[in-house]
Amino acid sequence: MKGQPMVSETHVRELLESSYEDAHLILEMGQLSVIDGASAEKDESALVVATARELRESHDVAHVNDEELTSIAALLDDRIAKLGA
Repeated sequence: MKGQPMVSETHVRELLESSYEDAHLILEMGQLSVIDGASAEKDESALVVATARELRESHDVAHVNDEELTSIAALLDDRIAKLGA
């Protein structure tokens, strides 16, 4: 049975609306956060879940609604599960 999702709509929105030029959603020590790409590269313990650039290229996120945020969050949550994190 699958537990509570890790990635929420709030995480996706925070990633897409980040002021960082190269925003990354990372998982570190069981916590999700949005950081800049340079910091993500330096932090060897951080697992990059997605980047804002990736989401913009793979989804029409110009006018994202709550349903789309939920769908993207579920995809990212599935990605984490498949990576075994």
